[in-house]
Amino acid sequence: MKKLILRLKENDIKLAVIEMESSGCYLPDLRTMFVKQGLSEAKTKEVIYHELKHALDHHEFAALYKITVNQLKMENEANLFMIDEIIKENDGLYNYSDIIETFKVNMGNDIRFAK
Repeated sequence: MKKLILRLKENDIKLAVIEMESSGCYLPDLRTMFVKQGLSEAKTKEVIYHELKHALDHHEFAALYKITVNQLKMENEANLFMIDEIIKENDGLYNYSDIIETFKVNMGNDIRFAK
């Protein structure tokens, strides 16, 4: 988790762990990521990685997020990024059946696992 927090700092992204309904969100105008308080460490990492993708690659497209097709595309990219990063943390050793089950991945999805 320390490496992940350092990565946020390197990218000038603040992290706030607060009481909220959703698991997390990123507000580009504030350069702040909000994560729901009380999540397990594993779930917190998932949320941070997901929101990090939005922070790094989607911040300029915030206005497009209101269009459903674009929103779905950006959410899918963030989920794939999160899965890739979790696999990388485990040196590429991860039970892919667990990934499919844990993240409810449909077999038809375009999945690019980390190498």
